[in-house]
Amino acid sequence: MIRNIALNDAVEYGILLKKLEEETDFLLLEPNERNTSKEQTEKMIEMFLKQENSTILVSSRKQRKGLNLRERNVIHYS
Repeated sequence: MIRNIALNDAVEYGILLKKLEEETDFLLLEPNERNTSKEQTEKMIEMFLKQENSTILVSSRKQRKGLNLRERNVIHYS
């Protein structure tokens, strides 16, 4: 199921961001340059949720809570 990100996704989303930064050379920041604490990730999610023209979409399974990190399907829209 594809849905908008929620604040309770902060931990899993932070883990995903860190993993993406380690695996790609095409992101703005290098690995460990971003503060991926739960609090910082929650603030980032809150910012996206407050903006009418932005969202973060996540893929999750109905029977599981949180993000499905195996699929790693996260899409940013601004």
